[in-house]
Amino acid sequence: MRQRLEFADDVVGRIYNNIVDETFYKV
Repeated sequence: MRQRLEFADDVVGRIYNNIVDETFYKV
C-alpha cells in the first residue's frame, strides 16, 4: 500500500514538473 502511494506521488510529481517546465519554456 505504501509503495503504491509513493509510486503515485512520484508519477504526479513528474507530470506536475513537466507541466511547469512547458509553461516556463512557453513564456
